[in-house]
Amino acid sequence: MNQNPNKQQDIHVFGDQTTTRITHSGKQDHRQWLNDSQTCPVLSQFQIHHLGEITAKKPYKIIRNEQDGAFFLSTISGTGQVLINGKWTNCSANQAVILPPGHLNAIKTNSSEPWKFQYVRYHQKQGQTPFIRCQEPVIADFCATAFSHMMNGFLHEVDSHNRTKYTWQWLKLIQLNITDFCLPWLIDDRLWKLWEEISQKLNAPWTLEEIAKKAYLSSEHLRRLTTQTYGRTPMKQLNWLRMQRAAELLICTNDKIEIIGMLCGYKNVNTFTTTFKKCHKLTPSDYRGKLT
Repeated sequence: MNQNPNKQQDIHVFGDQTTTRITHSGKQDHRQWLNDSQTCPVLSQFQIHHLGEITAKKPYKIIRNEQDGAFFLSTISGTGQVLINGKWTNCSANQAVILPPGHLNAIKTNSSEPWKFQYVRYHQKQGQTPFIRCQEPVIADFCATAFSHMMNGFLHEVDSHNRTKYTWQWLKLIQLNITDFCLPWLIDDRLWKLWEEISQKLNAPWTLEEIAKKAYLSSEHLRRLTTQTYGRTPMKQLNWLRMQRAAELLICTNDKIEIIGMLCGYKNVNTFTTTFKKCHKLTPSDYRGKLT
């Protein structure tokens, strides 16, 4: 996403009753709560920045505007909420979520009951193909109990001995579980690279021919691949990306509606408003008021 001077700051609200058990790769980070956690350099070999277990209680809330790596979360008990495609969506026990990189990442708990979950936060260098190549958020059923055994094995090893050969084996099992979960939604490399590039330039006046040229494919071949993968034609996929970006900007910036429309490729604010309402069932201003 392009840098935006009106972008709001990331939000990290833990509250006094939230407990954490976190390990990070040692990569420099400005967040003190992360720097104070255990360190395991082996994580970086799996493109992992940090992982852990959190028992969250109100007012727990995290909003990251432009996360540079995918985020995987598995709920052990309780129910939390994750922002998926512009809507706060419940994530309950034995469900998992994958949030792709480069997009708004928002999770919170509204219930008085604790929300216990484990997570893996990925990070890849610029130009590096990410381990998880999902381009849309996913929530689905998942065996949180088995995954929890693997995560706890890794965390216990780090807490006790932090031996490389053991942490490596635990991380291989963790990675395998996440890979299996993501498998139905993994994207062909050609499409992943194409739509990642398009998503960085959503304000451009793209045509089907220009998009196909970027992928070194004919328009018809691109139409077939995109429809098979996303269930949408290339131009509908472009519009979907623009609407998701617009929703993110409405939540995490103070930009005027017409500015957000232009950033998402709409010169006419009325066209933008009509298209947004068709996608999200609310006008941009109503959406901003409801979600924030």
